[in-house]
Amino acid sequence: MRWQHPQKGLIAPDEFLAAAEDTGLMAMIDQWVIRTACAQMPRWQSGIGGTPLRLAVNLSARHFGSPELIEGIQGCLREGSVPAGTVQLETAAQVAMLDPEHKASTFSQLKRIGVIPAIDDFGSGQRVLSSLRRFSCDVLKIDRALITSMQADRTSHDVVDLILAMARKMNCHVIVESVEKSAQLAALRTMGCDCAQGYYFSSPLDSQAVQKFLCKEQGLPFPQSAK
Repeated sequence: MRWQHPQKGLIAPDEFLAAAEDTGLMAMIDQWVIRTACAQMPRWQSGIGGTPLRLAVNLSARHFGSPELIEGIQGCLREGSVPAGTVQLETAAQVAMLDPEHKASTFSQLKRIGVIPAIDDFGSGQRVLSSLRRFSCDVLKIDRALITSMQADRTSHDVVDLILAMARKMNCHVIVESVEKSAQLAALRTMGCDCAQGYYFSSPLDSQAVQKFLCKEQGLPFPQSAK
């Protein structure tokens, strides 16, 4: 998500989303992002011959605590005719810890409507590790700070290895964030990690560029209708 400002040009999300959170606009922005993404995913999928995709969307702290969250997401899924098990909603580990009982209940409700719940920025605190079992969580995303430091810091390396081993025991899928170098990817593969994201694979893309990227990865021509 980017803001194309008429005077200041392209503004990154870390420069304006905090203000949106403070002014109460964040839940509306979240809802718009989810609805737009759900509408876009079938177009991407049809452009690569129907190959299954998983769509991951971040949720803000304010929206994740909203009583209208589940009903709003169900509406987005219906409008986009998105199959169950293809949308992943992510919330930061620090947000999940603010009210663990309520968040655990929300995770369970998301799973009931066919959404994959994920904890983002995982591994940044001991309390998160000790409280993990109460969450009905399908996906853990390892905190970027651990990945950027794991080659120079043995402790970070060992924590990443521990999280991967723990997740396997809990049948929880792991995604590693902020992979930017081939050496990082090689080390993660050695530890048994099979899913990662970051600038090593691609910079952020708009919807048309995503379609081109997917076609290239699948060895397919870019459809004329998508141009």
